[in-house]
Amino acid sequence: MNKKYLRIILILALTVIAYWPIFSADFMYDDRFFVQENPGIREWRNLPEYFASHSSSIAAIKWEGIWRPLRTVSYLVDYKIWGLNPLGFHLTNLLWHLLNVVILYLLLSRLFKNENLSLAACLIFALHPIQTEAVTWISSRGDLMFLSCGLTAFILFMSYEESRKHWALGLSCFSFILALLSKETAIVLPALFILYRYIFTGKGNIRETISRWKPDTVYFLIIAVYFVLRRLALGMVSQCPYWGDSFWTNLFTMIRVALDYVRLLFLPLWLRVDYVYDLSTNILDWRIIGSLGILTMITAFAIRDLKNKGFLAFGWFWFVIGLLPVSNIFPITTLLAERFLYLPLIGFAIWAGYLWSSLGNRKLAAAILWLILPAMMALTIKRNMEWRSPLKLWTAETARSQNSFIAHDYLGNLYYQNGNLPSAEREFLRALEIDPTYVNSLYGLALVYVQWQKYDRAIIYARKNLSLDPYHHGAWVALGISYGGKGDLFKSEQAFKQAVSIEPGSREGWANLGIIYAQQMIWKKAVDAYSKAVAVDPGDYSLYNDLALALSRQGDATRALDIWQKVLALSPDHLESRMNLAQALEKTDPVRAAVQWELFLETAQKFGQPVNREFVTRRIKALRKNEKE
Repeated sequence: MNKKYLRIILILALTVIAYWPIFSADFMYDDRFFVQENPGIREWRNLPEYFASHSSSIAAIKWEGIWRPLRTVSYLVDYKIWGLNPLGFHLTNLLWHLLNVVILYLLLSRLFKNENLSLAACLIFALHPIQTEAVTWISSRGDLMFLSCGLTAFILFMSYEESRKHWALGLSCFSFILALLSKETAIVLPALFILYRYIFTGKGNIRETISRWKPDTVYFLIIAVYFVLRRLALGMVSQCPYWGDSFWTNLFTMIRVALDYVRLLFLPLWLRVDYVYDLSTNILDWRIIGSLGILTMITAFAIRDLKNKGFLAFGWFWFVIGLLPVSNIFPITTLLAERFLYLPLIGFAIWAGYLWSSLGNRKLAAAILWLILPAMMALTIKRNMEWRSPLKLWTAETARSQNSFIAHDYLGNLYYQNGNLPSAEREFLRALEIDPTYVNSLYGLALVYVQWQKYDRAIIYARKNLSLDPYHHGAWVALGISYGGKGDLFKSEQAFKQAVSIEPGSREGWANLGIIYAQQMIWKKAVDAYSKAVAVDPGDYSLYNDLALALSRQGDATRALDIWQKVLALSPDHLESRMNLAQALEKTDPVRAAVQWELFLETAQKFGQPVNREFVTRRIKALRKNEKE
């Protein structure tokens, strides 16, 4: 027993070392939408929405086809503990992975009664480089969570098979439900339970396996209810049409993808986020024939192994079953992703662990272990170093996957956020060379040209964006800014109105609409627009300042003064509000106005802000002079 605990501690320690770089990692990739900018994970009151509707539980933007309420609950808990500190979110992911390692070790020890096999299999599962995406990417937490619940359900199912105790079946079903609510991939777990029964308790006898069908109906009933609830929440089952709009194109391409999954198990090199494939439309394609031949051969060996030890059969069919949910039978938006191997990898690990543990020569076994283990750790650490920095990740991604419009677009966004507009333009243009219909890059280019005040070009790309996605509120905002920059206030106003009608919570839409009304001196509408912008983003003091200016122009000086004073009470260093308050007080209260101007100069000097000190000093003297008189 002590040796078992020491083995588990060893695996956990090595795993922490391999994933140490993630403690200084930032939010990455889609974390921006699921966590950073997602208002749905800020308050406990949103929790019921996670289960009833996907609208407020998914992301900061419209996101179709995902219903993982327990994953969103975990984000809410993390946010309440850590705020938006990425360290806490990464720590939670790693803890889930470590928990999975422990549960897997306990499951394998019970299943095979072979501690060496359990050790080797868990080392592979914990340290294989292909696991990096699932563990390090916060948005992939659903994979970690469903496996914890799924492996627990598996152990409880084994207990039921051995003892026929209904409490074990009940707890197994409950764990299965939790797995489904974490990620839809858990739907294959009952098939893995049946595989276990067929190979282990049924001894490869189909009749014996089928004769124990009654508990299986509970799992399939749960699946049926899950599909109904998912349909009610999402209004759909699959995420998108078949690849190439054809079942056969989808099938032929996935045969090649399946072989790539096998390759990644043995050769986890050149890892990437986006795997790009040209679609296969003809079964006579040599790549399909070759892939089908290799996969058929492995399957034949696995079937033959059923009459022998059964480890290859169990491992291979576990791998195949684990990939079924992501095999595009029900189309999803991704052909291949490394995180999809988080469950299937266990089958490979079991088979490899068996081969290693069955070696008769201890020196040879030790040599193999100390050859493979450092290599896996080194590759995992290297990949985690790439995942630590968004710029490093997407730079490596564009180098390895040069035809990935997604990679070029994300790199373009990073350059844009860092103010490197020429590089952002280059990456967005490259993305559009690959896919001229990719709306994200069309939008990105529109933003770049807005920044450069090349409004005619910005209008071209914003309109291309809207021709493909008329409900892209950001493109309407970019269009409105461009028309405003050209002096066409009518078209600008119409574009911003369209933006806020699509997204009533658009801070940029309401704020810019306020600017347009202010330019036209329609102060009542400007006040209304700025008020709605403030309601969306109450932490932006510049919006309060704009609202107060509009109120003062409208003639509501009392409310304007009140707003400026509240802003300065919360943020004494807000220069614009200090200046506007001073100007507003000059006629009614010269003494307070002079004080505000003095504070304005102090604040400007404190932060090194350039101001016309001579002009302000003259105003202060004039106000003090009036005070004496």
